Amino acid sequence: MRIPVPQRPAAGRAVVLGIRPEDLRLDDTGVRARGAAHEPLLESGIATLSLDGVAKPLVVATGPETRLDRDDTVRITADPRHIHVFDTRTGDALR
Repeated sequence: MRIPVPQRPAAGRAVVLGIRPEDLRLDDTGVRARGAAHEPLLESGIATLSLDGVAKPLVVATGPETRLDRDDTVRITADPRHIHVFDTRTGDALR
C-alpha cells in the first residue's frame, strides 16, 4: 500500500499515520482488516479492527446497518486527503 506523504521526512526518520474513525470507510476495494469488536448504536456504529502489520487497533465509524462479528473479514479505505502524517521523533505534523 502506498500513501502519498505531503512532505518527505529526512532519510531514516520514522513516521506515524493518523486517521480519524470517521475518515475510514468499509469498502470492497480497500485493504483487508479483521473484526475485533463492533458496537451498533442507534444512528451509527463503532467497529474496532485489526490490520496485519499494524500494532494498534483501528477504529472505524460505521453506518447503523453494519453488522460485524469478531474475526469477520472486511476491507477498509481512507481518503488520502484525511490522512495525517507525523514525525515520530518530534511529533510534528508533516505538511
